[in-house]
Amino acid sequence: MLAGLAVVGPTSAVFAKLSGDAFFERMRERGRVTEGFIPVIERHQDYGDLTMWWTIALGVVTLALVFLVGPTGAAVRVVGGPGGARVVSVAVSVLSVAAAAIALYYVVRTGDAGAKAVWEGQ
Repeated sequence: MLAGLAVVGPTSAVFAKLSGDAFFERMRERGRVTEGFIPVIERHQDYGDLTMWWTIALGVVTLALVFLVGPTGAAVRVVGGPGGARVVSVAVSVLSVAAAAIALYYVVRTGDAGAKAVWEGQ
């Protein structure tokens, strides 16, 4: 289940970014975006880019957590003993928490920038 979410989450972020970029270009081509509003949308896009990359990083680290630290104990086989496996377990756990926190931050910032663009024009 966790491995599935590690793939679905980043894939969703990639599709959200691609659809947002396509929507922006379509609106620009039709002249429905004013020049003054473009920086507002670009700020939202920039946060969306960061969200995509950090969710991909989170997905990769989560897959490492599942396959190296999970019940199969692959870290013991890879590192060569319980002591090394403990180091791998702690390192991957810390990386996963950090990636999750950063991804969450950018998800919130992206949503906030998009909401402000729609509701406040800023």
